[in-house]
Amino acid sequence: MGGRRLKADYQDLGDIIVNMDYYHSRIKTEPDANGCLNWFGASHRQGYGMCGAIRKSDNKRIMTVTHRITARIKLGRSLTHDDFIIHSCSNMRCQNPDHLFVGDYYTKSANMVRNGRQGYYGGGRNSSQRKQNRNYKYTDEEIRWLRQASTSDIMDQYGVCQSRAATMRWSMRKGYKWLKDQDE
Repeated sequence: MGGRRLKADYQDLGDIIVNMDYYHSRIKTEPDANGCLNWFGASHRQGYGMCGAIRKSDNKRIMTVTHRITARIKLGRSLTHDDFIIHSCSNMRCQNPDHLFVGDYYTKSANMVRNGRQGYYGGGRNSSQRKQNRNYKYTDEEIRWLRQASTSDIMDQYGVCQSRAATMRWSMRKGYKWLKDQDE
């Protein structure tokens, strides 16, 4: 693969360097109904956008969550491990700088409770049985279909391997307890 590489627009963001061409190409240009500018690139298993960067201290490539890149651009400085970037909109894919603010652990927890996203760690009866204020990857209809579909149907629909299709079906059956099936 001896082709020419195009020179990308890299930006120094304190302790990391980011390819801004890639970063900006993965953010929706039109806000959604809540004013969020959503990331549509790679994502973390918890739903946060992910982007590659180069750590300046050792020149290694790393993956970082995109809302921390957005916050670095907004603030014009590096972030410490104690700087929690909090989404006021509770949308993990949101990259709108107006929806992000820096806080500590207690501010993050208070925001989570205020937006109805707190976990119930006491093993309460309804702890996992209520729909929380989040943007879910699948619609209610897709979740119902995934619960009842065969592994081969899921493979055909989503273009995934057999083990991933079986995992999707199992996780839809065990998770999303707040979504009752219509025939129950």
